[in-house]
Amino acid sequence: MTAQNLLGKNRDPHHISPTPGALFLTRTADLLICNDIRDEPHLSALLARSHNPKVQPGRIGYIEASAYVPAPPTTASGHAVARRHVHNDPHNILLIAKVLSDRMAQLDQENAREYRVRYDEFSAKWNDAIRRWETKAVPLHNIAIVEQRESCAYLCRWLGIREVARLEWSGTSSIERAAMRTALDAFANNTVKMVVQGPYHTSAAVMWLQREKHLPVAVIRTIASDGTGVSGLYSMFDDAIAGMLAAASQG
Repeated sequence: MTAQNLLGKNRDPHHISPTPGALFLTRTADLLICNDIRDEPHLSALLARSHNPKVQPGRIGYIEASAYVPAPPTTASGHAVARRHVHNDPHNILLIAKVLSDRMAQLDQENAREYRVRYDEFSAKWNDAIRRWETKAVPLHNIAIVEQRESCAYLCRWLGIREVARLEWSGTSSIERAAMRTALDAFANNTVKMVVQGPYHTSAAVMWLQREKHLPVAVIRTIASDGTGVSGLYSMFDDAIAGMLAAASQG
């Protein structure tokens, strides 16, 4: 079995183009993994067009990762965040890895023992990494941040970082202004240390806060991507924590 990614290099993971190549991969796949199909309309369309019964929801070849992890964190306003970024909490990755190992053992029974052995090896190494990351990130505990969109909510909950406001683009200027007012109000009640945003998100509001409030911006790469210095899951968390620690030291 060969792993394939429907995304091209350095692409926003929520904008999968329904290209002939992506359709071919979906039609020939034995296993499809996503975080939350409800947030991926392009992927839903690909599944429908593929007519591949192996990878349809409910079949053995379909894994929706968010179904196997704890409930999502809530926003500053008390609403649950989208489940499409569950992989930003390393504890979730361990849960999903177990599901994937078991499913691969079912699909490829001849090598079932190998999948289980490799999961055990990964689990031990990953738990060691979690302890290392949590120790390194102690200075970030309980700091206040403004988040650009919600791509880092799982990461912040894991590290005990307080999101006091969110600048979520909605396509409606009145809602965007309300979000900016909430962010400015947060400055009156908190020592905000930074803006945290994903690699595909930027806005005039973030640039204004950076300039007028002298607020550092931490760009958190929430997926492993070529050309960004993030080459895999371990590197992704190393990069995220290092970036926030650097920003916190400026704020």
